[in-house]
Parts: sequence; C-alpha cells; structure tokens
Amino acid sequence: MANSTKIQELLVAGVNEARNGNKQVAFSYFKQALTLDQHNETALLWCATLTNDPFEARNYLLGVLQNNPQHQVARTYYEMAQTRCDELDNLLSGSRLVRQWRNEPDPNSTIPRLGQYCIEKTWLSEVQLKAALHYQIYLREHGHRERLGDILVSFGYIDKKQLKQALDHLNTEYNNRFMD
Repeated sequence: MANSTKIQELLVAGVNEARNGNKQVAFSYFKQALTLDQHNETALLWCATLTNDPFEARNYLLGVLQNNPQHQVARTYYEMAQTRCDELDNLLSGSRLVRQWRNEPDPNSTIPRLGQYCIEKTWLSEVQLKAALHYQIYLREHGHRERLGDILVSFGYIDKKQLKQALDHLNTEYNNRFMD
C-alpha cells in the first residue's frame, strides 16, 4: 500500500511540474515512479511525452503497449515515434561511426543474424523482428538482458523448435566459414 501511495505522490508531483514547464524535474518524478512500478502506464506515457529523444519515447510507449496492446493513445504516439526513428535511422544508416556507437553489427558481416535468418525462412516478418528488437532494447535500458531468440519465442513469433533449428544452422555456418 505504501508503494502505491508513493507512486501516486510522484505522479501528482510530476504532472504539477510538467504543467509549470519544469520538464526535467517532472521527468525525474516519473522516472522515480517507474523505479517503483516499471509498468506504470501514466509514468511511461509522461516520460515518452517529456523526452526529446524519439528512440527513448518509442521505448517508453512500447512499455505501455507490452502491458496494454489496445491502448490507442500509446499506439498512435508509438507509430509517430517509430516514423521519426525510421527517418533518423535512414539519415544515419550509412555512418560506420554511428553503427559502432550503437554497437550494431557490420552490415557486410558474413554470418546472417538470427532475425534475418528467420525472415528468410518466412517464420517472421520484419515488423515482428522490429517489435522484438525494440522490446530487447527496452529491457536492456531497464537492466534486464534477454536474448532475441527467447523474446521471439515468448512473443509467439517462432516456436522453440524453429529457434533451435535457426541457431543450429547459424552455428554450423559459422563453423564452416571460420573453423575449417
């Protein structure tokens, strides 16, 4: 009960600060509320609204949609944030420095990635892969590490048998190219 009272106090303080134009202070109240309840829709929505980073906003909105896929406001704003992120990704996609900073793989890699393999096998759509990758990023930002394959299975996009087949194939391909 004390936790829910504290969360409510933080939310009220955050809304008041936001209304007074104190975005950073408001944001800190909502972030504190999320440390007590990482699924709090109000705090997630406010954080998405107050951040200047569309990638961060998208992740907060994804947090709302993971718990409440029917949340129309979150869905609308998620789509807007995703569009902005796609625009920025396209703008920066050719930058090797940006790829290194984001710790992204080299697009000229000789081994296909798990998601790419599943798409090629038509087990997965690009939209599903993007959703799983965004959720993986969201989890990482909240201190949780989850493997992509486990996320794909938990979302019901692929089954465990398909995951094993994909990993076996990628492992074999790696061994054939680099271990012989």
